[in-house]
Amino acid sequence: MSSKRKFPAAVALLAVLCCWSISAHGNDYTVVDTGQNKCYDNADVLTPFPRVVKPFHGQDAQYHGARFAFQDNGDGTVTDLNTGLMWQQDPGPRKHPWGGALNQANNLSLAGYTDWRLPTIKELYSIIDYSQGWPYIDTAYFVCELDPMDPKNTQYWSSTKYVGLTHGGQETAFGTNFATGHIKGYGTMMPAYARCVRGSSYGTNSLVDNGDGTVTDTATGLTWQQADDGATRNWEDALAYAENLMLGGYDDWRLPTNKELQSIVDYTKSPNAVDPADLGPAIDTSFFSCTPLPPGTTMYDPDYGYYWTGTSAYHSTFDPEYYYGWYVAFGCAVDDMGTSGEDTHGAGAVRFDAKTEGAPLVERIYNFVRCVRGGQIESPALDMKANGSDGPITVSPTDKVSFTISLDQGDLSGQSADWWILASTPAGRHSYVNATGWVYGVRRAYTAPIFSFPEYELSNAVVPAGDYLFCFALDANMDDALDATWYDTVEVHVR
Repeated sequence: MSSKRKFPAAVALLAVLCCWSISAHGNDYTVVDTGQNKCYDNADVLTPFPRVVKPFHGQDAQYHGARFAFQDNGDGTVTDLNTGLMWQQDPGPRKHPWGGALNQANNLSLAGYTDWRLPTIKELYSIIDYSQGWPYIDTAYFVCELDPMDPKNTQYWSSTKYVGLTHGGQETAFGTNFATGHIKGYGTMMPAYARCVRGSSYGTNSLVDNGDGTVTDTATGLTWQQADDGATRNWEDALAYAENLMLGGYDDWRLPTNKELQSIVDYTKSPNAVDPADLGPAIDTSFFSCTPLPPGTTMYDPDYGYYWTGTSAYHSTFDPEYYYGWYVAFGCAVDDMGTSGEDTHGAGAVRFDAKTEGAPLVERIYNFVRCVRGGQIESPALDMKANGSDGPITVSPTDKVSFTISLDQGDLSGQSADWWILASTPAGRHSYVNATGWVYGVRRAYTAPIFSFPEYELSNAVVPAGDYLFCFALDANMDDALDATWYDTVEVHVR
């Protein structure tokens, strides 16, 4: 990149985009990455990723934890190399009430093992994958058929029973819906699927009060804001608050992912607990505090709020805009529209709320924030512009188009990666290859360490009539295939 290069006369569309994450082993409770690999504003995808101090910076896709690492054992089981748990690959088509699911798991004999059990809710949530959804699980390893009668009814039971009652006094247990991505409490007589697991228990916290307003979970390696600040915010403001927080001598706070925030839920507590000894927010109050909701917000007093995560959500395949953000309910998860205030899904539920006013479905919009630091790395931020714009732009065939790229290395200075600069036209795809120039086909430019550099002009030339998309990408897998990447693109229309 030490000299300017001209783009070939013809360029065309390339769309090959995934996410890479770095394993972060060494703790007893490895919080697996969500898999979310795109950034969003209040509705749409953001490209490039928002930079520091820009709106919407600091969300899930900009930080990466332990990447998914599954092993197909070839005997109907899958081992999660992050957690050490072995999973039943195909749970079968039958649904069971909660008690039947427990019996099904305890009586299962599979792959020569008889010590199968129903997973806890934290174990079950560890395999959820937010890279796409419907279903929210890697179907290359797990069989997960959506309910043929109603796809959203693809709930899987956990062994975690709720300490309160829901749906008008029903006994309740938690489950994960792999169609919609939620954790909710369900009446124990509801039929749901059962995916069994075996192995040592996963999901036990080891909390330390640091005496400076922070709490470290030595099991996960995450450090937490001990008390929320008492304010509720929309999603954009929650991101900004976390990114600007100074606490405990640190300024690298961020909004947690939904998996991270769910990791500190205490499922033995609820404002709606049957046993008075279990009353309280769904968090260990010997280490953390939660601001109570104003009396009358729900049927329970005191009750506690929902807490934003940095993970975006969409409603369904029929409503794919990302108007929503995931939250964790440390108080009662009341009826979705909040009209009656009755606990319907239990304290510890993971659901989504509208990021701002104007979304099709709205709950509270303004939710609490508990920030986190550690455990993840910040991704590089790539930027590609045409005539100084993120695009799309429209120019005439006689206008010159200036293409520039820039890179903020994030936390990955010196990390080796494959670099890609790509383009194609109706005449075929093209790639820029270092020391060779433009060649036909999709090939990497070169392999080199990641480093920051300011805006750099690649080309300033006339482009023939047509519709184009240019791509600048980094791929940390270094396998000569653009299959896991950070990227930015820009559209140009020449008329």
